[in-house]
Amino acid sequence: MANLVAMWIVLFGVILMGVALVFVALAMFEKKEVGVPSNAVLVFDISMNIPDAPASEGFNELIMDVYDQEHETSIHLLDVVNGIEYAAKDDRIKALFIYGNLMPAGYGSSFAALHEVREAIEVFKATGKPVLAYMENASFHDYYLMSVADKVYQNPFGNVEVVGFSMEMPYFGVCFQRYGIGVQVTKAGKYKSATEIFTEAKMSEAEREQGTLLIDDMWRDVAQDVVTSRKIPSDNFKQASSRFGILNTSTALKLKLIDEMGYWDNILHDLEEIAGRNEKTNTFNQVSLGKYVEKIDTDGWSSYFSKNQVAVVYAEGEIVDGGGLRNQIGGDSFSKLLRELRQDADVKAVVLRVNSPGGSAYASEIIQREVQLLKNVKPVVVSFGSVAASGGYWISAYSDKIFADPTTVTGSIGVFGLLFNVEKIAKDYGIFFDGVKSSPLADIGTLSRPKTPTEMAIFQHQTNFIYNAFLYKVAEGRDMPLTAVTAIAGGRVWSGIRAKEIGLVDEIGGLKDAIAEAAALAKLEGHWDVAEFPDKHGFVEELIKNFLDDYSEPAAKGSRFLSRVKRKFNEDVLFINSFNDPQGVYARMPFTPAFN
Repeated sequence: MANLVAMWIVLFGVILMGVALVFVALAMFEKKEVGVPSNAVLVFDISMNIPDAPASEGFNELIMDVYDQEHETSIHLLDVVNGIEYAAKDDRIKALFIYGNLMPAGYGSSFAALHEVREAIEVFKATGKPVLAYMENASFHDYYLMSVADKVYQNPFGNVEVVGFSMEMPYFGVCFQRYGIGVQVTKAGKYKSATEIFTEAKMSEAEREQGTLLIDDMWRDVAQDVVTSRKIPSDNFKQASSRFGILNTSTALKLKLIDEMGYWDNILHDLEEIAGRNEKTNTFNQVSLGKYVEKIDTDGWSSYFSKNQVAVVYAEGEIVDGGGLRNQIGGDSFSKLLRELRQDADVKAVVLRVNSPGGSAYASEIIQREVQLLKNVKPVVVSFGSVAASGGYWISAYSDKIFADPTTVTGSIGVFGLLFNVEKIAKDYGIFFDGVKSSPLADIGTLSRPKTPTEMAIFQHQTNFIYNAFLYKVAEGRDMPLTAVTAIAGGRVWSGIRAKEIGLVDEIGGLKDAIAEAAALAKLEGHWDVAEFPDKHGFVEELIKNFLDDYSEPAAKGSRFLSRVKRKFNEDVLFINSFNDPQGVYARMPFTPAFN
């Protein structure tokens, strides 16, 4: 009994110590209260990713807060846009200052997202408050965002990239043949070229045709944005892109891509003249955008307690069967979320923000069914991000209205199937397969041999069935003649601006436009709130995930080239792992857009 009592006393003491340690940790990680000076510059350090969906408040973010109270690893799109637009009306904010280098990750910091940020900055400029930007070595992503500023400074030894867009894909056909991996494909649609990367050594003429048209459309749109913001002749920008590509500061100044050559101290001096000098910090009065959006009252954004909610649901990543992993849209988990929103009386309308190249046809259909059921109960408006193609379009077709950015990659209405076998490579290593079966088609799913003509006909029939269903669903959802859909389908991808011309998109606009439309369709008058889903995870949830999942490194500045290579490798591995459709048929576009 004495030992038992002692054990309980020790256990109770350990629990008390654990509780005390939790409170100590919370005190350590507690964010400092940040005030907004009465005469301040809103500082937007873009050295981060700008994702569509809110980031989780994980361990890495807390560590960053401890070491650097002003650094933000990411601020999601709505916070950026709302923060800048709110600052436009805030008498305490006298100017906006932009600097740094974007660090795109996944679907974040896309030109579609940056276009919306630029529009928010235009709202800020319309009040007469100045917008200043400082560049050192700027990618085109950086310059595209900063070019909207009233005054753009660049370090005398810096440079700026305006090289244009390119689209490049690996082709494994020769490699697979050399190592004895057999690939057979089924597809429906002349332009459904996703299978080519597994069977060919180069892109087909059809793929080259649609790819050229797509990137030309996108480049023309972003180039026009820059020309309009900078108030320069279009020939200046064409010369910068075609002749120089990477411009040094003097050339950028000559072509009027920037306004002034200067060092960091020069821009600091100008900012002090606008906002005054803070004697405690020995620099100009300022507040970072990240801390500002925490401080301000944004009229109930991200409120889950209102009785009048517009739910913004983020569908980002490959569409896969099952629950899905990070950066994937799981057919089961996502449809469950839509079902819960349909049954939630507080949610009056839903905005589906799609950033997906597609994936599993089966999972896409599971999600689309829930979208149909949801639309029968409350308005559903879709907002396309950087890409909403194939399966990404499939899940969107039955919505009330579709908004897209001019640079959105969409369409790709087509399907394909991939059938691998290892017969040759197995023989090369002395491995042979043998067995018995009850009927001729019993081993139709084997990897040990190529499919017979009869089996290939069966798989092609299934592919054709799903393609025809895809066409019908788009025709019904978009209220278009089937012949019209067939004419623009075939797996062809389109830019957002062309998608509007051919009827795949209703309006050119951003996420906030879609939210406003959803509220109008739901006839929400007066006060209403926006709630974002899936819910972002808190620290405790993320801590549990870090124990159960692989550790992910915090974002860090390093070699831009090596970072791109690492990101591309990880994306390619995730792409291959996403092929898990139970029927082996996919509604996916042939590439994942990453126009750097």
